[in-house]
Amino acid sequence: SPDATATVASNASNSRMSPPEKSQQPDPSPAMKASSNESPQEQLPVPDEDALATAKDELRKLLNLDVSVSPDRRTADRILALAAEESDPTMLYAMLQMALQTSVKTFDTATGKETLDRIESRFQTDALQLAGKLLFAARSQPMATDERLRMAAWAERLGDQAVGREEIAYASAFHDIAVMWSARD
Repeated sequence: SPDATATVASNASNSRMSPPEKSQQPDPSPAMKASSNESPQEQLPVPDEDALATAKDELRKLLNLDVSVSPDRRTADRILALAAEESDPTMLYAMLQMALQTSVKTFDTATGKETLDRIESRFQTDALQLAGKLLFAARSQPMATDERLRMAAWAERLGDQAVGREEIAYASAFHDIAVMWSARD
């Protein structure tokens, strides 16, 4: 498997600004984490793709979500409200992932950060990779200036977080995206 650092450094130097390719393996840190407002609990494994696809289909039906229509900010809030009561790990991960995707699509950085923190505190996943993929995909969406600046600030914070974890490949990719979104019209 190619070295993630070399991949991102190469991509950044070629101005492609893609997030690093890294497997969905749990990080080597202890399997106990907690966000600032939750008690420590053992992290759960990320459900397999087939189970997630089924859970997402069920969630779309439950919420009457039309995939052809762009979501609004209330959609993520509705999903998070359901997630607060969910006990099934597969459905919980699907809900949190959909809320994160919705928050990025609607440029709701506060909800995006909260959701990313919840995913990271509950599941054995690389939250920086998850955020990187979504922000990289969002870079081509049309955005108003204030939306671009909010997204740039979030990418910058994620880059700083990556530096703190010594994940330089991620830091480089996030900072590149932040610079791109910070550019003037």
